[in-house]
Amino acid sequence: APVGMILVDLATPTRGAILAANPAMSAIVGRSVEDLVTMTVAELVGDRGMLWLTSRIVLAADQTHSPPEELCYRRDDGREVWLQVSASVVPGAGDLPAYAICQALDVTRRRGAEAMLTHQALHDTLTGLANRRLLTDRLQVALARRRPSTSCIAVLFIDIDRFTETNASLGIDGGDALLITVGNRLQAGVRSGDTAARVGSDEFVLVCQDLTDDEVLALADRLLAALAAPHQIAGRQVCVTASIGIALSRPTLDDPEDLLRDAQAAATQAHVDGGARHRVANPQLRAELAARRHLDDDLLRALQEGEFVLHHQPIVTTTTGQMLGAEALIRWQHPDRGLLPPAEFIEAAEASGLILELGRWVLREACAQIGAWNQAHPRQLLAASVNLSPASSPTPASSPTPAAHSPTPTSTPHCSASSSPRPLSSTPPPTPSPPCTSSSCSESASPSTTSAPATRP
Repeated sequence: APVGMILVDLATPTRGAILAANPAMSAIVGRSVEDLVTMTVAELVGDRGMLWLTSRIVLAADQTHSPPEELCYRRDDGREVWLQVSASVVPGAGDLPAYAICQALDVTRRRGAEAMLTHQALHDTLTGLANRRLLTDRLQVALARRRPSTSCIAVLFIDIDRFTETNASLGIDGGDALLITVGNRLQAGVRSGDTAARVGSDEFVLVCQDLTDDEVLALADRLLAALAAPHQIAGRQVCVTASIGIALSRPTLDDPEDLLRDAQAAATQAHVDGGARHRVANPQLRAELAARRHLDDDLLRALQEGEFVLHHQPIVTTTTGQMLGAEALIRWQHPDRGLLPPAEFIEAAEASGLILELGRWVLREACAQIGAWNQAHPRQLLAASVNLSPASSPTPASSPTPAAHSPTPTSTPHCSASSSPRPLSSTPPPTPSPPCTSSSCSESASPSTTSAPATRP
């Protein structure tokens, strides 16, 4: 780009007068060369510009050329331009400063590109709200500036209820439009000094300062009402609700990540409670969350290390006592807590998604065991019965069939949970006996499971 230049008088009583200017400087500042040579530096760029030039003169005592600096200049037409300016001092009699040669380069486009990149790095590209990085930074600043008082810093975690289904019905463009309107309503619902951020697909966070506990709850109620109002998306009305989790800064809770974690946990609890509501994080909720995470970790380890086992409960006829098959009952041989029934872990497995792998294992193991018994005793064909969790319903392509383990067809088993591989054996099936009624046998699944009775092939 052309470099603008002016020659400035530093020796005469008209100190700061512009003696000459080139056409490039005329184009940059929007003034003719004739106008420029009738002005002083102070008249052109204001007192700040003159102070800058004076500082350059001081630097000239040690060096003849000053390092460049960037200044914002407002033209007469109202347009703001960013200039990279530098000055060289020309000494006169007695080595005193006589002239200054000032150079200016228009860097407005570069500054605009840098500002755009900075904005993209700190904001969500879809909604324009702050992203997690900027949110965390502002939360840290807010906590550092917090004043001891009855007010607090509130973190509100907003999760759109059943957004996956809504997004599937609207399509990608419609889902994006919905997220934009949600972001706009959240931004409109808070003050200018508060921060609204999008931190996940359908997850938003608000950071609000200097609010009392009652004011935070009132804000959450207003946000729920605002989000529940119909959204106009692609010519149709779309209604959604949200689950809001609230975490309040306390003397013992002032870490940004802890506040965000607690707010998210409270939002999860609000969703579990039915959605369209808010919940406030508390020590009990934090303890339950920690226990749930620990259980999820234990479940994953149990699957990897083979801690699950199957118990087989005989199924007999009530008239003759003849054995028809066996019901597979999953148990967890926990290294610290002992043998655990399904009620202790099935719900957690469903919530974490591990129920799918667990269910596949139970199907494979139950079919393998009943197949081994039928091969060893072909004259007494048995069927397998496995409880089925709705969250682990196998697809025809993925679920094993008894035919894979036994040459003689048996009933297709159904599955609710899974465990580690159990060695197959040719040992005879359990001795026919009346159905077991002890707690160790009768409890076969969590309340969310359904039982498929065994049938004779």
